[in-house]
Amino acid sequence: MASENKSIQSFGLADVAITSGYIAELREINTKVINSMTADTVLYAFRYNANTNYNASFDLTDTPFGGWASPGHVYAGHFEGHYMSAASMLYAGNHDLQLKEKIIAIVDGLEEVQKAMRTKEEGSPVGYLSGFPETRFDVLESGTPTKVPWYMIHKIMQGLLDIYKYVGYQKALDVVENLANWVNWRTERLTAEHMQRVLKTDEYGGMQDVLANMYQVTGKALYLELSERFTQKELLLTPLYEGKDNLTKLHGNTYLAKIVSCITAYEATNNEYYRTVAENFWDKVIDGRTYITGGNSRDEKFTEPHKIADSLTGKTCETCNIYNMLKISRALFSYTGEVKYADYYEWALFNQIFGSINKENGDKTYYQYMAPKVKKDFRSNRTGNYCCNGTGLESFTKLQDSIYFHTGNELYVNLFINSKLNWEDRAFALEQVTDFPVKNTSTLKILRAGKEPIAIKLRVPHWCHQNITVKVNGEALTLSAADRYITVEREWKAGDTVAITMDMQLEVFPTTDNKNVFAITYGPTVMAAVDCDELNGHIKGSDTDAAIKFIKDNLKIDSTECLSVLLTTEYGTKIKFLPYYKIQNEVHSVYWTLVCK
Repeated sequence: MASENKSIQSFGLADVAITSGYIAELREINTKVINSMTADTVLYAFRYNANTNYNASFDLTDTPFGGWASPGHVYAGHFEGHYMSAASMLYAGNHDLQLKEKIIAIVDGLEEVQKAMRTKEEGSPVGYLSGFPETRFDVLESGTPTKVPWYMIHKIMQGLLDIYKYVGYQKALDVVENLANWVNWRTERLTAEHMQRVLKTDEYGGMQDVLANMYQVTGKALYLELSERFTQKELLLTPLYEGKDNLTKLHGNTYLAKIVSCITAYEATNNEYYRTVAENFWDKVIDGRTYITGGNSRDEKFTEPHKIADSLTGKTCETCNIYNMLKISRALFSYTGEVKYADYYEWALFNQIFGSINKENGDKTYYQYMAPKVKKDFRSNRTGNYCCNGTGLESFTKLQDSIYFHTGNELYVNLFINSKLNWEDRAFALEQVTDFPVKNTSTLKILRAGKEPIAIKLRVPHWCHQNITVKVNGEALTLSAADRYITVEREWKAGDTVAITMDMQLEVFPTTDNKNVFAITYGPTVMAAVDCDELNGHIKGSDTDAAIKFIKDNLKIDSTECLSVLLTTEYGTKIKFLPYYKIQNEVHSVYWTLVCK
């Protein structure tokens, strides 16, 4: 079964609670969205499919979703799968009994649909479950693309498996195992060559991922065998294993899901091949393909490396991609302890993810545009339901999952977020209080401490260049930041405090391919210009180096309470900047082009 290959462990969703502040507000907005959706709405597309294609007679009186989750839509079922995952992770963190009742009702309803949808083909098991008819797989196996049916099956399976893992409802495992048995029946009839043709024909999501997860949960070797059946080594994995860059123009989220699958395959098999593929992939996406916000892709595809300045127009930064990049980064940190993964996690979380939600109604961004004079691309959770609505629902139910990590007696503090940690195995608990990233300080207060020493390891962010102060009970320490972590080890007692203050500066970041194209940051926060429509994303200057120096010298914090920045150009124009993650419906510009004489 699963091998013990994570040297650094995460905490469970119930062990960490986000307590207050802006991030807690975002989580509550998303919680309201989840709670507003009924079990019958989540079940609607499944029941509609059963009625329409399998002669069932389910009641369809509730209001269905719209967009890609509409009854009869080719993508029906994908958002519902994400909803099941999001609701179960939310329950794991808050143990809301009403939410649990809804989750159970969804599973019970899916069990009924699954029985009604049994295919009549000889030898087929009870198991097929989807928002579209099984005949789509006949089309796919004939070699014709048919709107990624395996992608939807993956989401449904993962939703059910998450319900079993986080809610503990046995029937969810029964239903997903029935579906996995159908997957085995459907694919074991194909030769290995035919199966590879199927995988090349259409995106298949994370089928390898969820099946490897099922192996880890159940210990049943069949699921590991099935997982391997959904592996495309020659197309992507082997070149990446060999260090080759073959990502340009590939569909971003298709291949990100495959790398998430590599992570799970490594954890299930301890095969270093999969880990090496994931590490090489991460490096090639981060190096030269990642925008200042932590996002990637243009028109859903990976750009050429180091072509950011040439890739600002179009549909940039699909939000689903960051959902998966964070999964990969989190896992690679737990294997290696390398701080670069934690640095990226903070950067992408605070900009891309926190910047992806509409505070009025919880809608999510599909794309996050990097061109000048744009607005965020919010899509409705009710009538839109694009892929990023589903991953977005999940992202805001697990915001606490990467604040703290542990190994032995070491406690890693990777993110500065208002939160409480209960480390039951060590009889240790703490509360973190901070106004980060608006302010540059964070304080840990020990709430409970056992008799053994605990080594608290504070991450020194990559944007923090100097002037770091750490105080224990008000007394400043002499610092050593080996491996970019400051370690404070002692036998703690309730009431002890650890406070860190980090140097946070306004910075100008030119793109690697054109130093006249740049973005502005404050610590980990990307600053986007607003109220500047007439500038069209251009700033006039003299020669490049002199103009950049002038900009650096004339960036000023305009407000320390809400964090706003003012730039007065050398021609007297005043430009206001706000944190990108707080931008809602304002016209804004992230990148700027310096136009020199």
